[in-house]
Amino acid sequence: MPRRCFRHELGIMLLLYQIFSLGIDLIPPGTLGLILLQTLVYLNIFPKPWDTLGVCISAHTILYDREYRRLVLSALEHGDDMHLYYNMVSLIVKGKQLERMFGIIHYLVLVFFLIVSTSAMYVLLSVISSMINNDESDLYQCAIGFSAVLFAMKTIMTRLHPNETQQLLNMTVRAVYAPWIELIVIHLMVPNASFKGHLSGILVGLCYTETPLRILVHVGGHVVSEILGSERCKQKKMKLLVDTGGHMLYWEVEMKIKEQTM
Repeated sequence: MPRRCFRHELGIMLLLYQIFSLGIDLIPPGTLGLILLQTLVYLNIFPKPWDTLGVCISAHTILYDREYRRLVLSALEHGDDMHLYYNMVSLIVKGKQLERMFGIIHYLVLVFFLIVSTSAMYVLLSVISSMINNDESDLYQCAIGFSAVLFAMKTIMTRLHPNETQQLLNMTVRAVYAPWIELIVIHLMVPNASFKGHLSGILVGLCYTETPLRILVHVGGHVVSEILGSERCKQKKMKLLVDTGGHMLYWEVEMKIKEQTM
Protein backbone atom coordinates (compact mmCIF):
# COMPACT_ATOMS: atom_id res chain seq x y z
CA MET A 1 0.00 0.00 0.00
CA PRO A 2 1.40 3.44 -0.84
CA ARG A 3 2.94 4.99 2.22
CA ARG A 4 2.12 8.65 1.61
CA CYS A 5 0.46 8.84 -1.80
CA PHE A 6 -1.25 12.25 -2.28
CA ARG A 7 -0.98 12.98 1.42
CA HIS A 8 -0.49 16.71 2.05
CA GLU A 9 2.36 17.05 4.52
CA LEU A 10 3.84 20.20 5.94
CA GLY A 11 7.34 19.60 4.57
CA ILE A 12 6.05 19.11 1.02
CA MET A 13 3.95 22.27 1.15
CA LEU A 14 6.89 24.25 2.54
CA LEU A 15 9.12 22.90 -0.22
CA LEU A 16 6.65 23.91 -2.91
CA TYR A 17 6.35 27.35 -1.34
CA GLN A 18 10.13 27.77 -1.38
CA ILE A 19 10.41 26.67 -5.01
CA PHE A 20 7.68 28.96 -6.31
CA SER A 21 8.78 31.87 -4.11
CA LEU A 22 12.26 31.65 -5.55
CA GLY A 23 10.93 31.07 -9.04
CA ILE A 24 10.93 27.64 -10.61
CA ASP A 25 12.60 29.09 -13.72
CA LEU A 26 15.57 30.22 -11.60
CA ILE A 27 16.41 26.69 -10.48
CA PRO A 28 18.70 24.94 -13.00
CA PRO A 29 17.15 21.87 -14.67
CA GLY A 30 19.54 19.33 -13.18
CA THR A 31 18.93 20.53 -9.64
CA LEU A 32 15.19 20.79 -10.23
CA GLY A 33 15.18 17.25 -11.60
CA LEU A 34 16.97 15.92 -8.51
CA ILE A 35 14.43 17.64 -6.26
CA LEU A 36 11.52 16.25 -8.28
CA LEU A 37 13.00 12.74 -8.26
CA GLN A 38 13.51 12.64 -4.51
CA THR A 39 10.09 14.16 -3.83
CA LEU A 40 8.38 11.56 -6.02
CA VAL A 41 10.37 8.80 -4.32
CA TYR A 42 9.27 10.09 -0.91
CA LEU A 43 5.61 10.47 -1.89
CA ASN A 44 5.63 6.96 -3.38
CA ILE A 45 3.31 8.10 -6.15
CA PHE A 46 4.72 5.47 -8.48
CA PRO A 47 5.26 1.88 -7.30
CA LYS A 48 8.82 1.19 -6.18
CA PRO A 49 10.47 -2.26 -6.03
CA TRP A 50 11.75 -1.42 -2.53
CA ASP A 51 10.65 0.19 0.71
CA THR A 52 12.45 2.90 2.66
CA LEU A 53 14.09 0.69 5.26
CA GLY A 54 14.86 -1.85 2.57
CA VAL A 55 17.47 0.45 1.03
CA CYS A 56 19.02 2.15 4.07
CA ILE A 57 22.79 1.77 3.98
CA SER A 58 24.96 0.02 6.55
CA ALA A 59 28.33 -1.67 6.46
CA HIS A 60 26.70 -5.06 6.96
CA THR A 61 24.25 -4.73 4.06
CA ILE A 62 27.06 -3.74 1.69
CA LEU A 63 29.95 -5.94 2.82
CA TYR A 64 28.08 -9.07 3.85
CA ASP A 65 24.69 -8.97 2.11
CA ARG A 66 26.22 -7.36 -1.01
CA GLU A 67 23.17 -5.21 -1.64
CA TYR A 68 25.07 -2.67 -3.70
CA ARG A 69 21.95 -0.88 -4.90
CA ARG A 70 21.83 0.71 -1.45
CA LEU A 71 24.92 2.74 -2.36
CA VAL A 72 22.64 4.85 -4.56
CA LEU A 73 19.06 4.30 -3.41
CA SER A 74 19.76 5.11 0.25
CA ALA A 75 20.60 8.69 -0.74
CA LEU A 76 17.27 9.16 -2.54
CA GLU A 77 15.07 8.14 0.41
CA HIS A 78 14.12 10.33 3.38
CA GLY A 79 12.72 9.52 6.80
CA ASP A 80 9.96 12.13 6.90
CA ASP A 81 8.68 15.22 5.14
CA MET A 82 10.79 17.69 7.13
CA HIS A 83 13.92 15.64 6.46
CA LEU A 84 13.12 15.94 2.75
CA TYR A 85 12.28 19.65 3.04
CA TYR A 86 15.52 20.72 4.72
CA ASN A 87 17.65 18.65 2.36
CA MET A 88 15.93 19.91 -0.79
CA VAL A 89 16.10 23.57 0.28
CA SER A 90 19.81 23.06 0.90
CA LEU A 91 20.11 21.39 -2.51
CA ILE A 92 18.53 24.41 -4.19
CA VAL A 93 21.20 26.71 -2.75
CA LYS A 94 24.18 24.46 -3.41
CA GLY A 95 22.93 22.92 -6.65
CA LYS A 96 22.28 26.30 -8.28
CA GLN A 97 25.88 27.36 -7.80
CA LEU A 98 27.52 24.09 -8.76
CA GLU A 99 25.33 23.42 -11.79
CA ARG A 100 25.92 26.89 -13.20
CA MET A 101 29.63 26.46 -12.57
CA PHE A 102 30.04 23.04 -14.19
CA GLY A 103 27.08 22.73 -16.58
CA ILE A 104 24.27 20.21 -16.29
CA ILE A 105 26.11 17.11 -17.56
CA HIS A 106 29.24 17.59 -15.44
CA TYR A 107 27.06 18.54 -12.49
CA LEU A 108 24.95 15.38 -12.66
CA VAL A 109 28.07 13.24 -13.09
CA LEU A 110 29.50 14.95 -10.01
CA VAL A 111 26.31 14.28 -8.03
CA PHE A 112 26.35 10.60 -8.99
CA PHE A 113 30.00 10.39 -7.95
CA LEU A 114 29.18 12.04 -4.62
CA ILE A 115 26.25 9.70 -3.98
CA VAL A 116 28.29 6.55 -4.51
CA SER A 117 31.46 7.79 -2.83
CA THR A 118 29.74 9.19 0.28
CA SER A 119 27.92 5.88 0.69
CA ALA A 120 31.20 4.00 0.35
CA MET A 121 32.85 6.36 2.83
CA TYR A 122 29.98 5.76 5.28
CA VAL A 123 30.66 2.03 5.08
CA LEU A 124 34.38 2.59 5.64
CA LEU A 125 33.75 4.83 8.67
CA SER A 126 31.37 2.23 10.10
CA VAL A 127 34.04 -0.47 9.81
CA ILE A 128 36.68 1.78 11.41
CA SER A 129 34.28 2.73 14.21
CA SER A 130 33.46 -0.92 14.83
CA MET A 131 37.14 -1.82 15.07
CA ILE A 132 37.99 1.07 17.40
CA ASN A 133 35.00 0.51 19.68
CA ASN A 134 35.17 -3.27 19.39
CA ASP A 135 31.44 -3.14 18.79
CA GLU A 136 29.79 -4.89 15.86
CA SER A 137 26.62 -2.83 16.27
CA ASP A 138 28.34 -0.06 14.30
CA LEU A 139 28.17 -2.33 11.25
CA TYR A 140 24.38 -2.44 11.50
CA GLN A 141 23.68 1.29 11.86
CA CYS A 142 21.50 2.14 8.87
CA ALA A 143 21.15 5.57 7.27
CA ILE A 144 19.13 7.22 4.52
CA GLY A 145 19.00 10.70 3.03
CA PHE A 146 20.83 13.17 0.81
CA SER A 147 22.64 14.92 3.67
CA ALA A 148 26.05 13.34 3.02
CA VAL A 149 25.97 14.56 -0.58
CA LEU A 150 25.02 18.05 0.60
CA PHE A 151 27.93 18.13 3.05
CA ALA A 152 30.23 17.08 0.20
CA MET A 153 28.81 19.86 -1.98
CA LYS A 154 29.29 22.42 0.77
CA THR A 155 32.87 21.29 1.31
CA ILE A 156 33.61 21.62 -2.40
CA MET A 157 32.08 25.10 -2.53
CA THR A 158 33.99 26.33 0.51
CA ARG A 159 37.26 25.02 -0.91
CA LEU A 160 36.59 26.96 -4.09
CA HIS A 161 36.39 30.19 -2.08
CA PRO A 162 38.48 29.52 1.05
CA ASN A 163 38.90 33.19 1.99
CA GLU A 164 35.19 33.95 2.09
CA THR A 165 33.34 34.13 5.40
CA GLN A 166 29.97 32.79 6.51
CA GLN A 167 27.61 33.56 9.37
CA LEU A 168 27.01 30.60 11.69
CA LEU A 169 25.25 30.98 15.04
CA ASN A 170 25.86 34.73 14.96
CA MET A 171 29.56 34.12 14.42
CA THR A 172 31.64 35.02 11.40
CA VAL A 173 33.81 32.09 10.36
CA ARG A 174 36.00 31.30 7.38
CA ALA A 175 34.14 29.30 4.77
CA VAL A 176 36.55 26.36 4.95
CA TYR A 177 35.64 25.79 8.60
CA ALA A 178 31.87 26.02 8.08
CA PRO A 179 31.23 22.33 7.23
CA TRP A 180 33.09 21.19 10.36
CA ILE A 181 31.20 23.59 12.60
CA GLU A 182 27.88 22.52 11.08
CA LEU A 183 28.86 18.88 11.61
CA ILE A 184 29.34 19.45 15.34
CA VAL A 185 26.32 21.72 15.79
CA ILE A 186 23.94 19.34 14.01
CA HIS A 187 25.31 16.40 16.00
CA LEU A 188 24.62 18.25 19.27
CA MET A 189 21.23 19.69 18.31
CA VAL A 190 19.81 16.78 16.29
CA PRO A 191 20.73 13.52 18.06
CA ASN A 192 19.08 11.36 15.39
CA ALA A 193 21.18 12.86 12.60
CA SER A 194 23.83 10.59 11.14
CA PHE A 195 27.21 11.92 12.31
CA LYS A 196 29.05 9.35 10.19
CA GLY A 197 26.95 10.23 7.17
CA HIS A 198 27.70 13.94 7.45
CA LEU A 199 31.37 13.29 8.16
CA SER A 200 31.57 11.05 5.10
CA GLY A 201 30.31 13.97 3.01
CA ILE A 202 33.04 16.29 4.29
CA LEU A 203 35.75 13.68 3.72
CA VAL A 204 34.56 12.95 0.18
CA GLY A 205 34.42 16.68 -0.56
CA LEU A 206 38.03 16.99 0.56
CA CYS A 207 39.04 13.96 -1.50
CA TYR A 208 37.46 15.61 -4.53
CA THR A 209 39.17 18.98 -4.10
CA GLU A 210 42.55 17.79 -2.84
CA THR A 211 43.24 14.75 -5.03
CA PRO A 212 43.21 13.85 -8.75
CA LEU A 213 39.68 12.48 -8.28
CA ARG A 214 38.35 15.85 -9.44
CA ILE A 215 40.07 15.40 -12.80
CA LEU A 216 38.61 11.91 -13.20
CA VAL A 217 35.13 13.24 -12.45
CA HIS A 218 35.52 16.06 -14.98
CA VAL A 219 36.82 13.62 -17.59
CA GLY A 220 33.81 11.41 -16.85
CA GLY A 221 31.57 14.39 -17.48
CA HIS A 222 33.18 14.98 -20.87
CA VAL A 223 32.85 11.31 -21.77
CA VAL A 224 29.12 11.49 -21.01
CA SER A 225 28.90 14.69 -23.05
CA GLU A 226 30.57 12.88 -25.95
CA ILE A 227 28.15 9.97 -25.69
CA LEU A 228 25.17 12.34 -25.68
CA GLY A 229 26.66 14.43 -28.49
CA SER A 230 26.46 14.20 -32.27
CA GLU A 231 28.87 14.22 -35.19
CA ARG A 232 29.40 17.98 -35.26
CA CYS A 233 32.21 19.25 -33.03
CA LYS A 234 32.71 22.58 -31.36
CA GLN A 235 35.22 24.15 -29.01
CA LYS A 236 34.26 24.15 -25.34
CA LYS A 237 36.17 25.29 -22.32
CA MET A 238 36.75 22.64 -19.67
CA LYS A 239 37.21 23.93 -16.13
CA LEU A 240 39.71 21.99 -14.07
CA LEU A 241 40.01 22.58 -10.37
CA VAL A 242 43.66 22.98 -9.44
CA ASP A 243 45.33 23.33 -6.06
CA THR A 244 48.25 25.75 -6.23
CA GLY A 245 49.96 26.51 -2.96
CA GLY A 246 46.85 25.96 -0.88
CA HIS A 247 44.56 28.04 -3.11
CA MET A 248 41.89 26.49 -5.31
CA LEU A 249 42.01 27.86 -8.85
CA TYR A 250 40.45 27.03 -12.20
CA TRP A 251 42.27 26.25 -15.40
CA GLU A 252 40.23 26.62 -18.55
CA VAL A 253 41.24 24.06 -21.15
CA GLU A 254 39.95 24.10 -24.70
CA MET A 255 38.22 20.80 -25.45
CA LYS A 256 36.56 19.58 -28.61
CA ILE A 257 33.23 17.98 -27.87
CA LYS A 258 30.42 16.88 -30.10
CA GLU A 259 27.36 19.06 -30.27
CA GLN A 260 23.85 17.62 -30.25
CA THR A 261 21.94 18.07 -33.50
CA MET A 262 18.32 17.14 -33.22
